[in-house]
Amino acid sequence: MASNGKQLAALAVFRSLYDNRKDIFTIICEFIKDVIYSHKLYTFNVTQITDLLKNDFDFRIPEAVVTTALNRIAQKDKGQYSIPDIGTMRDSVVSTQYKAIQADNNTIIRDLIIFVEQETGELLNDAQKTILYQSLCAYLIEDDTDAEYSEYISAFIIKGQMDDQFTRRLNTIKEGVVLYSGLLYNDNLNEIGTWTTPLDIYVEQEILFHFAGYNGELYQNLFEDFYKLIKEINLKSKQKSNRSLIRIKYFPEIREEVDRFFKKAEQIIDGEDIQDSSKTAMLSILSGCSSAADVVQKRAEFYTLLQTNSIVEEEEYDYYSERNQEYNIESKELLSALSAKLTEDQVYPHLKYLNYINVLRRGNNTQRFENIRFILLSGNWRTIYMSLHSLIKENGNVPLATRLDFITSRFWFKLNKGFGDGNYPKSFDIVNKAQMVLSAHLNNSVAVEFNKIKEKINAGALSQDAALAALAELKSRVRKPEEIASENVDVVVKSIAESDIEKHLRERELERIKAKEQEKHNQELKQNLAQAKEELNQRDEIYQMTIADKDAMHKKELQQQQKEHLAAIKKQKEDELKTISIFIQKIGRRKDLADKKVNTRLRYYSCIPVLLLIGYFVLMAIGTCKYTWDIMEPITYFGGAAFTCFLYAYFAFKGSSWNPFTYLTNKCKPQLTHKFYQKFDVDISQLESLQKKKAELEISIKE
Repeated sequence: MASNGKQLAALAVFRSLYDNRKDIFTIICEFIKDVIYSHKLYTFNVTQITDLLKNDFDFRIPEAVVTTALNRIAQKDKGQYSIPDIGTMRDSVVSTQYKAIQADNNTIIRDLIIFVEQETGELLNDAQKTILYQSLCAYLIEDDTDAEYSEYISAFIIKGQMDDQFTRRLNTIKEGVVLYSGLLYNDNLNEIGTWTTPLDIYVEQEILFHFAGYNGELYQNLFEDFYKLIKEINLKSKQKSNRSLIRIKYFPEIREEVDRFFKKAEQIIDGEDIQDSSKTAMLSILSGCSSAADVVQKRAEFYTLLQTNSIVEEEEYDYYSERNQEYNIESKELLSALSAKLTEDQVYPHLKYLNYINVLRRGNNTQRFENIRFILLSGNWRTIYMSLHSLIKENGNVPLATRLDFITSRFWFKLNKGFGDGNYPKSFDIVNKAQMVLSAHLNNSVAVEFNKIKEKINAGALSQDAALAALAELKSRVRKPEEIASENVDVVVKSIAESDIEKHLRERELERIKAKEQEKHNQELKQNLAQAKEELNQRDEIYQMTIADKDAMHKKELQQQQKEHLAAIKKQKEDELKTISIFIQKIGRRKDLADKKVNTRLRYYSCIPVLLLIGYFVLMAIGTCKYTWDIMEPITYFGGAAFTCFLYAYFAFKGSSWNPFTYLTNKCKPQLTHKFYQKFDVDISQLESLQKKKAELEISIKE
């Protein structure tokens, strides 16, 4: 798909029409009528209409689909089509909606330009505005998350998510992409509604970690949406033919990658390696592990999870045998072309998996998604980049590798799920996408900074304290997608735009040098004071009666030196107080977020007893109406008595009240507080220690 502004509006119209008409052909017919009327065509052929759909709306609809649609609305004679009543046609619903949506899109673009200018502090020129517009189109249509300004586009979407109309406009375009993409890879729309062909989906490491929840809740939900559709397809297939059509596998090399990842976790636990905070999966694996044995246990649980869900390792296969040679895409020419953006070390591991898929397909990279037989599911941008390279993917063909949302969209379209009930995959939600894009950008920037820090550590250019401070700062920046919201998106964008770890280290080093210089200065002051005192005593003994004026002057100088010394010590304490205050603010902000989550959760829990009581009274009322009070009276009597006996028995055995608010306060709140304090990295003991130190310093400074 081309990044074209015309297509944004056209896709939104397509999705809007789909609300009322689930027949795709009927919607295509509306667009065909529009181009026929707008160009005053009295006779035309299929190719002509196909080209006009491309020129007017940037729709690249297969000719086979256009032919089927034309047969519904036009008459055919000797290869030419015509519509008898074209002279009576008026502006179509497509044209009317298209103009209105174009106006809305222009408003969004205007607001986006203002947002980017505010965030960057610079006015955009015309060329930059054009690039920004093209990037937005690519972001919504082509799923290009690496386009220029993509981090600002994501932040703009997250900031505006509270505006329902704004998000609805963008989601309409996103959902239109799902429908339109389905057309591109399905030239026979009569088969929509069922899946009938076998498909082996090979998954990379990141996708497996999505499934396990290592990369965050949102990525796990995306995998679950994808997995539910597969289970639905396989269930229907088993009912008909007692076999599963779709299988999820992973190559033996992927297992080796996973094993190396867990091995690295063991080394980090044992202190043999340092933790890369940009890898959220590593943070999840290490969470709750105190020894290497705990990591080994987690690895065993991970493979058990895969096995129980029928995600299996592929059997060994010689992809480089002589009979597979003609399907081997690995070559010096391709490596050279791909190395323009990536190093050869970055290219080969991912190219290898793409080569495996091409061998399995036997070079059959058809345009119909349901006929590809094999595909690689990746969460790595390098794999996706290479799979879309012109030397690997021919125009219109299904790529060798793709993302979760691509396959989920294809299944969703093929099964004709629609959008009516609002219960559709989370990958279709533009806000979720923005969170994932921004999280990826942030964590990539952290990865770059981590590599710089690691190089300095290995070269011995950083002290242990400076290294630990830098690594802690990097860890505090990492965010899973679901952790990015409108409240903290500004901080996230700033962290991406400004690589200030080096600045942080320089400031720390400068503080250390200043402290050392201050200590040296204080020592010199003490020595000078001692020397001055000694000289003063000597002069007092010799000139006690004769140089009273000089004695007074030296005393004044001594007092001045003492005053300067005390001032220097006060300045040192003030600097320390400032540093501690900054740390207290950071922890305090995280604590506030955690406390907010706890209070919200407690409010939900506090509603449960009320709902139970309401339910009880409703049941009694219904029973009274249905069975009369004479029947219900003993039930309510004995039910109330039983409940009272239960409460007394609970009090007798437990020695505590059955008050729900007491339970929430004594049981739930401490547990929730502990959970969310861990999640938001809140250390209360550290906070209290810092606050105590701050109070001591404030008292000391005042004295």
